[in-house]
Amino acid sequence: MTEHSPKRFSRRTLGKAALWTSVAVGIPAAIDQGPRVVEYLPPTHSEIVFQSQQERRLAEANSACLIFGGATIRSPEGLMHALTPALEPLGPVGGILYAKDDLDTKSIAANIRRLKHNYGIADYSLYLHSLGAQVAGEVLELVGEEITINHIFLDCVPPSFAYLDHSTSARLIGDVPYDGGALVTGFANFSTYGTPFQEGSAYSGLLWDEFEALRAGERYIGDVAVVAKRDNSTVSYLTPKDPTADTIVNSPAAEERLRELFPGLRAYRLGGNQVHGNSPHNTKEYQRAIREALSATA
Repeated sequence: MTEHSPKRFSRRTLGKAALWTSVAVGIPAAIDQGPRVVEYLPPTHSEIVFQSQQERRLAEANSACLIFGGATIRSPEGLMHALTPALEPLGPVGGILYAKDDLDTKSIAANIRRLKHNYGIADYSLYLHSLGAQVAGEVLELVGEEITINHIFLDCVPPSFAYLDHSTSARLIGDVPYDGGALVTGFANFSTYGTPFQEGSAYSGLLWDEFEALRAGERYIGDVAVVAKRDNSTVSYLTPKDPTADTIVNSPAAEERLRELFPGLRAYRLGGNQVHGNSPHNTKEYQRAIREALSATA
């Protein structure tokens, strides 16, 4: 397999500087200086990125945790800021920075192989945010035989497109044609978060590729389930206490199906300011639920 070298990109932000490192090239990929980000030259290929303090842990680590963002999320920055403190016991925490125009799962798999080659890391935990579960399934089709999965977090995950059917807005997302611009992403953001503007949003080409993965039925979530069964992975499902709070996924139906796919799944209920996969704006509840899940398996 050819390992692609993504273009380097820069960020301009406010606050305290912290270096991000791209596994794909092994050099600084961006500068993270706070929550507000403006990106120039988005990457041509998907990458795994680590904040500098997490990157420094790789040399002595036996395992790592990767965050796969869901639809509309191209940059993992917000998820990493919210979730890393609770996920750190699982190893250095990295996130998937998706390519500009597609999921580019081959490059993600190549990055995982690079981590194994450079640091000897073959044991992973996965944090799968919404449609990120389908992306992870695609990646596992490429590299699943080469790694072991210890813990899987399913954050508001729909098993397939059918589990969006209680949401009028989600149905419309599936019918909006690819427009080559911002319409699809803006509509999806508005349906999910109440505003069309979200930092680190997916371009519409990437978003369209994400929904194609969801339309593949249960193929990719099935890939995750197969690996979980093989490795006896611990599976935790994060979902709102109030199932109507998730306006994208039919939470009760999704949980019922996920329990069938992942026997032994444990559900953790999220209170607070919870909508669909809202960890950047409900950080305390997410960190509480993750720590509770990890304590249950300690």
